[in-house]
Amino acid sequence: MDVWASVSSGEDGASWVDPRVLRGEVLEEALSSIPATYPGRQGIATGWWASTTGALVECGTEVERRGAVFLDFDPSVADFAASRVRLRWQHEDQRGTVATVFFARTCAGRRLAVVHPARPGTRGRYEREALQVAAEAAGWALRELGPPDGIRIASLERAAAFRFPEFGDPQVRTALRKTFSVPRPLQDGVAAAGLLPGSNSRAYHLLWTGDLMTDWSRPLLPTSTVWTSTEDT
Repeated sequence: MDVWASVSSGEDGASWVDPRVLRGEVLEEALSSIPATYPGRQGIATGWWASTTGALVECGTEVERRGAVFLDFDPSVADFAASRVRLRWQHEDQRGTVATVFFARTCAGRRLAVVHPARPGTRGRYEREALQVAAEAAGWALRELGPPDGIRIASLERAAAFRFPEFGDPQVRTALRKTFSVPRPLQDGVAAAGLLPGSNSRAYHLLWTGDLMTDWSRPLLPTSTVWTSTEDT
């Protein structure tokens, strides 16, 4: 299979190069405009303000926005951004294009190309092969978007509503980590820490930062059991 890469939109006139040219490129910091939607995409072009980077990450669909939530919550991810890399592939008489969704860099320095799950059928298989060829040539690791829906994403999004820095406070963090050293319902721990009524947002913020833990496979509610992380983040 022959594969070429472009960091432009992939339209006529784009510069297509050997994927090896992109080895070492800092694609996870690339700035881009919100991508256009097209028929068949779920939702509209949107974005996600990432607490990891303090910047807006553009997302072409609602599914991609949810994928950005998972990346933003992942403590192993140090940086990520919307991708503008497209691949063009040819295998015998078959040809086509496929795009990556995000580029990320882990805290260990590993570069990730985040992609949609492979489509069924022959073309889906060729698209995935093209991504694998490019990833090997450019030094990327492929990672699929996180689950698009379900209880986990709903719970993460509830905590993410309080991901912004203004919900953090060093003294409150210390008090809540001490209070939740014994697992207890979220609202009970907030009250036991002596915080004012309506301060559950402080605990949600610490769940997002990883200072507090809960069972993310269950709906996140004020009555959810919460405990202190064993790692001091």
